[in-house]
Amino acid sequence: MKLLAFFVSLLLPLEGHAQTTIFSSDFDGNTGATVMAGNTDNTSGAPTLGVTWSKHASVGNLSNLTAISTGDSGTAGGFARLQNGSATYANANNIFLSRNHNLDSDRSTTKRGYSFTFTLTDSWDLATLTVLSGHTNNTGNSNQSYSSKLNLSISGGDLITPITANSIEDYGTAPAYHSVAFNLSGHTLGAGTYTVEVYQSDMTSGGAYAIYDGITLSGDNGLPPTPSITSFSSSKAYVTPGSGVTFSWITDGATNLTLNPGNISLLPFSTNGDGSTDITVNTSGTYTISAQNLNGTVTQSVSIFVGPPRPNIVFFLVDDMGPQDTSVPFNLDAEGAPKKYNFNNFYITPNMETLASQGMRFTNAYAQSVCSPTRTGLMTGRNSARHAVTDWVGGGGNGSPTNWRSQGLDHTDVTLPKLLQQGGYRTIHVGKGHFGQSGTTGADPLNLGFDVNIGGSRWGHPYSGYIGTAGYGGMPGLEAYDGSMFLTKALTIEANKALDEAVGRGQPFFLNMSFYAVHAPFTTNPDASGDYSGSTGSNHTKFATMIEGMDIAVGEIRQKLIDLNVAKNTLIVFLGDNGSDSPAVTVDGLPSGSFSDFPMRGKKGSKWEGGSRVPMIACWALTDATNRFQQAIPIPANSIETDIVTSWDLPATFLNAAGLPSANDFGEDSHSLVPYFSATPGTHRPQEIVIHYPHNHRSDFFSWIRQGDMKLIYNFQNNSHQLYHLASDPTESNNLAGSQPETLMQMSRALAQGLAERWGDRGALIPTTSTTAPSGNVVSIPHDPTVDSDNDGLPDTNEDPNFNGLVDPGETNPDNDNSDGDNIPDGDEVRLGTDPLDANSHFFCTPTKQADGSLLLTWPSAAGTSFTILSSTDLVDWTTVVTSGLPASAGSSTNYRLSPPLSGPLFFRVELDAATDS
Repeated sequence: MKLLAFFVSLLLPLEGHAQTTIFSSDFDGNTGATVMAGNTDNTSGAPTLGVTWSKHASVGNLSNLTAISTGDSGTAGGFARLQNGSATYANANNIFLSRNHNLDSDRSTTKRGYSFTFTLTDSWDLATLTVLSGHTNNTGNSNQSYSSKLNLSISGGDLITPITANSIEDYGTAPAYHSVAFNLSGHTLGAGTYTVEVYQSDMTSGGAYAIYDGITLSGDNGLPPTPSITSFSSSKAYVTPGSGVTFSWITDGATNLTLNPGNISLLPFSTNGDGSTDITVNTSGTYTISAQNLNGTVTQSVSIFVGPPRPNIVFFLVDDMGPQDTSVPFNLDAEGAPKKYNFNNFYITPNMETLASQGMRFTNAYAQSVCSPTRTGLMTGRNSARHAVTDWVGGGGNGSPTNWRSQGLDHTDVTLPKLLQQGGYRTIHVGKGHFGQSGTTGADPLNLGFDVNIGGSRWGHPYSGYIGTAGYGGMPGLEAYDGSMFLTKALTIEANKALDEAVGRGQPFFLNMSFYAVHAPFTTNPDASGDYSGSTGSNHTKFATMIEGMDIAVGEIRQKLIDLNVAKNTLIVFLGDNGSDSPAVTVDGLPSGSFSDFPMRGKKGSKWEGGSRVPMIACWALTDATNRFQQAIPIPANSIETDIVTSWDLPATFLNAAGLPSANDFGEDSHSLVPYFSATPGTHRPQEIVIHYPHNHRSDFFSWIRQGDMKLIYNFQNNSHQLYHLASDPTESNNLAGSQPETLMQMSRALAQGLAERWGDRGALIPTTSTTAPSGNVVSIPHDPTVDSDNDGLPDTNEDPNFNGLVDPGETNPDNDNSDGDNIPDGDEVRLGTDPLDANSHFFCTPTKQADGSLLLTWPSAAGTSFTILSSTDLVDWTTVVTSGLPASAGSSTNYRLSPPLSGPLFFRVELDAATDS
């Protein structure tokens, strides 16, 4: 009896059957759809599509989807994905049929949907089949309010007749997708292979495209319900070696619970399927709980990282903010002290002032001239010439290189957040992404290494504005907001929630706080309270309120770090993503009105300093000289660094600060700025920067290079050069191209070679616009035959006859007077007829003793040259002239006979006479 009672008690939890999911897909991760170049064209479309399925163990093969696109107009069309258009409905994570219902004159013949096959190894009593179905237009960005019939058919296996069902759906009613549950009770599927068809037909009027967003089949196979795991968690996600971690779980319906690694039975630590246990963790790894019964096994996993303590990193990236758009001065006076201009007195940014007062501001920080190139560089540690995203994603335009990376990043790229993830960091993206084009994996920051994405997508600006639209037009993670709050504030609230979660996990975090502000549309931020009556106009006033609102957000996030007691462990870097887009600055001139005192020309998208100079500050969120991280990187309070630094230096900087290694295919152009942060004496990155923008925008088709205080701009279309000395001419008003030809030539060559060294997998990114340059759209050196940079007697234009600034095969090096290393100047070799590129072909003298006792000297020569022969008895005094002005003989060599008597030690030297102008 006791044995029987025990046996019954084990079976009690298994009594009763419940509906179980047989298979399901939400169509996420689908692959193979035809990507439309524009809107759908009613003909293109892929015949098959791969989707991700979840299925019961008794389901065998489950095929890809096959398009159903038939009617009296033909069978064209299939699965598509829209490249342009916002595709709010028909995005990358659903099924879009590329042929309109209205192409069939007899709507009863229309079929727009999909089919697939699956195999069962057990018998199932069916319950429901649920389909998410809808209509959209040819841009995939709105609902179409028409009715059609949704049809279902299951055939094959042991069915004598197919199971069929249909439902009339009026898609004029919310929501956009209708969840249609077909009741299949009373039907049973035995072991076998079955075909499912789902399609729309019989549209009542108008025209629309069929879209689907998931399918689920449920039933009962006579076994108890599959066990479930409601939650499985760890008390910490990052620990030091030997730390204890508490694992907790809530499960239902399992007869066996195990934890791996270690195959630890959790039943002794469980009550009614719930429990917890402590485990000492020494190495990083994944811990998996398995819940099992007769109907199957389910699992959940958590990852634990083991490593040394690491600092947190908060990176504030502000869109379209220049160094003048703040109360913090980033310009210096003659003594090197910060100097305030009218802009600094106009804007209200007290929280930026706090960051600067307790850290370091950089007065020569640069980014790219538009956003996506900067953002890609921040992810990859690469200059835009290497990563090839040379314009904003979605930009380009006429004249752009054919091989620029117009789609942006994708999931295959090695990125900063991926490397931080591997080191145990919780990676959080909040705000603007603009990493990848619509329909690409790079559009979603989660595919680039971020654990959390709030607000990031392919958009480069708030596509429904900063205020007034529920969910801000569908921004990820902001669905719960009604739109009454300014976007900057909503993003700040969500960022602070993400910080709460990261700190609760005990995990170091990287917060990429990427403000949409202060990008247009310029919109009054109601959270700002400053007096901006001195603005240049209404848009400038709105811009100023957006600056103030951004600054408020910086302060609120910093205060959150203090409240969470992690501020002392948190490194903050503040940066603009390109030059200012303030309505008070101009494309080619100085700022407007009373702000014209600010000594910087240009704005976002221009070739001037105002296009790429950005504000940059580094500090600890709360200073404490005893903190271990601050002792490792002691950032001096209220300090200033004037060396050239760039946005793409920050990936190497953050990895260095985190104590993590770099990786292959990453960071080739990135230099750690940690030595600067620590005020280590010296220069810690080359004082050179190369910017390449081969597109049309505010300034068209340009590249520039800065070396120290000198800046050279090259304009591709008209093959012109502009040269400025920024220390004495910060407004770039005095073009030195005509007065400093040597510097112009050398920097032109340095720019051409700097780009050539940086070209990545896409090769040279050459504009396709028309040009007057001699070798096409490459950086061209000036046509100035007076410049001989290496003083070898050959003008630079002779040494670089195609004017492309590179040392091509067959060319001597204009920066090296001895290209082949034979110690004979290249110009002399050309005059002598020897080869300046062959060290074995050089100027040498061969003595030959003759029968009459004379000595015959022979050396290579060319017509038009002359020589002097000197003698010496001690190899010191060469004042004795044997002959001078000796003209070269005809042919390739010259002889000279030294007559006897030749007594005592004598040495002879043949010198090439200096060239004379003819």
